[in-house]
Amino acid sequence: MDWDARKAEHLSDEQTEGWLWTPAPGVIVTRARGVGSLNAIKWYTSRADRVMLGGRPLQSVFHDWADITSFDPEARSFLRTWAAQRGTMLGEAHYLVSSKLLAMAVSAAALALGRSLKAHTDPVAFEAALDQRLAAAR
Repeated sequence: MDWDARKAEHLSDEQTEGWLWTPAPGVIVTRARGVGSLNAIKWYTSRADRVMLGGRPLQSVFHDWADITSFDPEARSFLRTWAAQRGTMLGEAHYLVSSKLLAMAVSAAALALGRSLKAHTDPVAFEAALDQRLAAAR
C-alpha cells in the first residue's frame, strides 16, 4: 500500500486527524489518530457512501486505527446504525488496533452484526492482508 498522505483525502480537526485512500475499486483504506469522534466517523461514512453510489458494493475496508486513543459512544452508535442500513453493500472490514481488548471488541461486534470484521494487533499481518487484497483487485 502506498501510504503517501498527498494521495489521500485528509481530515484534521480539534480531536482527530485522518486520511482516506481508495487504492482500488470498492476498496477503502483509512488511517486515523486521536479520538474516534462523531465528526470523524461522519467524515468517513460520507466518503464510503460516495464510493457506493450507483449500487457498487464496498468490498473491503482497512482501518489503521492503532493510534485512536478513544472512541466516542455517539460515534460508535452512528457507525453501527450506518452499517446496519447498508447491509450487504458492505464487505469485509479489517481493523488495526492497539490492544487485544479492542480486538476482542471488534470480534464481538462481528458476531452481533453478522459481518466479516477482522481485528489485527500486528501491523505486519494487517499490511499483509491489505497487500493481498490489493493484489487480488489488480
